[in-house]
Amino acid sequence: MRYGLHSFWRFLDLNENIYFDEGTYWISPEATSQNSENIFWNISTNDTLGNFFHVNRNDGNGWVKFDINGGFNAVYHLSGNCVPMPVKISTVDGGTANLLIGQTLALKATSNGNPLNEISWAIESGDSGIINSTGIVTGVKEGKIIIKASLINSPQTFGLFEVTVLDPNACKKEVISNDLEDGFVFAGDSNQRLAVDIDVPSGSNFTINSVQPTVINYATSFKFTFYKDNNGLPGEIINTQNGSIDHDEVTGLNFEYYFHRYNVKLDSPVTFTEGKYWMEIESDALGWESTTLGPLGLAGAALNDNNSEWHLIEGENEFVYSLNGICISDELSTNENFSKTGLTYYPNPVNDDLSVYANKNIVSIEVFNFAGQKAISKTFNSKDTRLDVSKLLPGVYIVNARLMDGTTKTFKIIKK
Repeated sequence: MRYGLHSFWRFLDLNENIYFDEGTYWISPEATSQNSENIFWNISTNDTLGNFFHVNRNDGNGWVKFDINGGFNAVYHLSGNCVPMPVKISTVDGGTANLLIGQTLALKATSNGNPLNEISWAIESGDSGIINSTGIVTGVKEGKIIIKASLINSPQTFGLFEVTVLDPNACKKEVISNDLEDGFVFAGDSNQRLAVDIDVPSGSNFTINSVQPTVINYATSFKFTFYKDNNGLPGEIINTQNGSIDHDEVTGLNFEYYFHRYNVKLDSPVTFTEGKYWMEIESDALGWESTTLGPLGLAGAALNDNNSEWHLIEGENEFVYSLNGICISDELSTNENFSKTGLTYYPNPVNDDLSVYANKNIVSIEVFNFAGQKAISKTFNSKDTRLDVSKLLPGVYIVNARLMDGTTKTFKIIKK
């Protein structure tokens, strides 16, 4: 007894169980007495378990901390069962689960936001790949594989993760040689520039990883400039890339020069949506092999001191090259069904601003390019958000929108 009051413990069984996921919750009990006497909740200044005791005096100020003597904690006891949360698998670097044949993927497992170390990793489905005891995936082939991570001491607690593996050379656009027929000079006395057109079919996206030009004489460097189409000629510049030479094959000898076919890997993959584009190549080689067998699309284009505007080369001349990359069918709708996903976004394709709306507050949005690199990361606290994507290069991107309840919605967008 204290202050003339008796203190009692009351043990109560709830009418039904209440389940909580990870996070912070509050409990507010109400009690009545048979004789209508006041009932008080015992409070303590001992170390608080979580936040301090709060009160709501119905004075319009809502719930506020009981801030006498620095704060109190209510005295209580909760009994229940703690069940481990399902294992969550994600990439170590926060990127997407898309990778190319030959690449390595590092995965991690967490529960309640905490890292898990006692994990058994396995490939649940798929006909390729090896995963070691630390979550490193290697040896994958094209297709999809399902990764399983389960607790060693509780195998029934596990998580699954889907990985999409793509062939970097699945799409190939090629203009073949006509027995070293001819060629056009790079730069030279007239500062000549040379370009070829690239057509991406309707409903597709094309990600270029490497270029194989056949050039005249030895080369040590290549530079690639990509343009939008302007009435059948190169228009606005949309991307510029350098590349590293990883293969050199001599294809023959003509005009007293050796012809070389180089494989040049771009510093970063370049993704194009449906439409026509142009690719200019600059090199310290003497020239670019050409053929009159028939162009892939339009004839090659040139610009020089004698003709200060881009123009198609006469005689249906086309330059000899091939492009290696990934083709993806565009199955994106302009707006996913809200009731199905709890989230809607528009427009898609998008040029400047992407609007995202959810039925719960959106706390963050991250945008990744096709190589898994984070391009945008922004925090919010609203159901209705707008994201500026105007500085993104044209291509396909993966968007992760994290909601207030901890769930993440993932979708793809096309940047025009």
